[in-house]
Amino acid sequence: MARSIQEINNQILTNIANDSVLGSQLTSTSQTAKFRLWSYIVATSIAYFEQLMDLFTANVESKLTLIAPNTPQWIQYQVFKWQYGYQAIYQTDSTQSNFGFFYYPTIDTTANIVTQCSVLTLPNKTISIKCASNSTALTSGQQIELLAYLEEAIIPAGVSFQLISVSGDILTITGVVNYDGQYQDVIDANVKSAIESYLTTLDFNGYMYVNKLVEAIQNVQGVTNVTLSDLLNTDTNGSITNLITSNNWIQNKLLPYSGYFNTSAYVLTYTPN
Repeated sequence: MARSIQEINNQILTNIANDSVLGSQLTSTSQTAKFRLWSYIVATSIAYFEQLMDLFTANVESKLTLIAPNTPQWIQYQVFKWQYGYQAIYQTDSTQSNFGFFYYPTIDTTANIVTQCSVLTLPNKTISIKCASNSTALTSGQQIELLAYLEEAIIPAGVSFQLISVSGDILTITGVVNYDGQYQDVIDANVKSAIESYLTTLDFNGYMYVNKLVEAIQNVQGVTNVTLSDLLNTDTNGSITNLITSNNWIQNKLLPYSGYFNTSAYVLTYTPN
């Protein structure tokens, strides 16, 4: 981790002070002393170099996670590279750098329709692959092609996996919002906009936190207080998860089955102060 200029400069000056020869000659405390100026210049150069090395290391490490086959990051990367409507071909020419791998003879980035993807290993060792195209489920035809691509080109033989690409989960939000009466005409739209904004900023297949949802509403201009009495999630299969029931908080976070939220249903009562 890169050190600050001050840390490096202090170390240089300490080494000078402890040197058996220089320590007795370079004793000035003036900030304009030549040896102090040179020390600062060298410290600045070293600090910038260390910062560049940190960036280089981070870049290399991020690439390595995509190069190593069968890691979650590698599988995710291959899903993003999948080209709908194209056939991946197995490279049989041992003189080619991609020998032994599937590849596309023609690269068409417009066919990379998967824009969101999450790869997790479930407790039963099954690989769960969730994906969507701009927060929209893939069609049945698209899923058939992606499944074949995964089975033939990506997932190791004998490894179980599941592909999930379904309509987004739906939150039903029930509660009371107290607000400054001056915001009567805009409070409903602004609250709903804040909720949708929070949900759309979540990572794909990332947790939705109830306290952060409440905070998003509370931060709307004009809102003085918010009390959620019921909060439930319904996934594409009709399964319901209760987070708040009759003012009782049951759980504070939720991982949407689809990986994202499609919309919300509101049962909100607005009460002016």
